[in-house]
Amino acid sequence: MGVSTFSIAPMEKIASTGAGLLAQIYVLRDRAITRDMLARAAGCGIKSIIVTVDTAITPIRERDIRNGFRHLSRPTLSQMLGLAGRPAWLAGLAGGSIPTVGNIDRYTTSRGVMAQARDVAAQIDPTLNRDDLAWLRENWTGQLIVKGIMHPDDAVQAVDAGADGIIVSNHGGRLDSGIRRGGEVVTALALGATAVAIGRPWAWALAAGGAPGVGAALDTLAQEIRDVMALAGLCDIEAIRTAGRDMLWKF
Repeated sequence: MGVSTFSIAPMEKIASTGAGLLAQIYVLRDRAITRDMLARAAGCGIKSIIVTVDTAITPIRERDIRNGFRHLSRPTLSQMLGLAGRPAWLAGLAGGSIPTVGNIDRYTTSRGVMAQARDVAAQIDPTLNRDDLAWLRENWTGQLIVKGIMHPDDAVQAVDAGADGIIVSNHGGRLDSGIRRGGEVVTALALGATAVAIGRPWAWALAAGGAPGVGAALDTLAQEIRDVMALAGLCDIEAIRTAGRDMLWKF
């Protein structure tokens, strides 16, 4: 499970559950913050980090602007009506404190999720290059995975700089569609992937059904993978890799 830099819960709290974790980080202008996050990850037993390299700038997220997500401190009428339909959630919020981005709380003096996220997002270094990956390699002894590779030449450079693996992505959302169905997992494996990451499916499931919803979403993905493999005459994951792209026409 990957823990985002912008996680509401700090990585230490999540790691205390015993779950196997990877820490997602950005290379920030203030390298001391990045170095501290690496030390924190190592300190709570995390063995692998994912460094995101596809966000040189914060993109214009049109849906967020349209639905007012960027200004949660000033809820719109539509948002207030939506909240009114969730009394249990409101009661829980009223009994606690204002949510903060716990994973980066120590690096900003701002309060509130959006203000804290803006502070740290402004620190993301837009000049990130191969030398910075080499710097990360020097400061991290565990696995180093680079997320955001879109060209073979960049993949080679990342590995030459010390990466142990890459994630092909341009950050999801409207920038790329991401993995949504079991058939897409099988396709990725057939094309050479050794693992597949998912983002929005589990987040949607959590919002809709809590922890049981996440379990149901993962079960659905697993069942779809089994169904596609059966339809394509494949007995196990290794068979997908052996068949490669030649099996894609089967489903």
